[in-house]
Amino acid sequence: MCINTPITNITYTTTGATGAMFRGLPAGITGNFEGDNITISGIPTVSGTFNYTITLTGGCGKTTAMGNITVIGCPGIEVPWYIFPNPTTGIFILQSEKGGVFELIDISGKVIQTYNVQNPAEQIQVDLPCGVYFIRETKSGYTQKLVIE
Repeated sequence: MCINTPITNITYTTTGATGAMFRGLPAGITGNFEGDNITISGIPTVSGTFNYTITLTGGCGKTTAMGNITVIGCPGIEVPWYIFPNPTTGIFILQSEKGGVFELIDISGKVIQTYNVQNPAEQIQVDLPCGVYFIRETKSGYTQKLVIE
């Protein structure tokens, strides 16, 4: 699947469930439960491989389905900036020919830090716990996942 391009809907059919919880979907992708149907749809705004879990509620027992979604940059789709190395231990390069204002966001969506990048390649150092974070360019909203090990 290509970043910033609608995915082909992923569907599941259930019997007797009264709801569903979704975990691990990439930013821009949502899960919906209606009747006995589950639909995963949207436009991914981050690249990477995302292992998702759907847990059904109600009905007979607890049922879980798992899958993965891989989102890549695709030919003809411009990626405006890059972060590397990724994963990182806390020091990474943000490469952007145009610069801009970038936000470091935690997994809950909270903005942790804002960076005004003016150089084509700027080194950034963070002192954060290991985990998954996101870097978002504020003007375009383009977002990439950052993993800190």
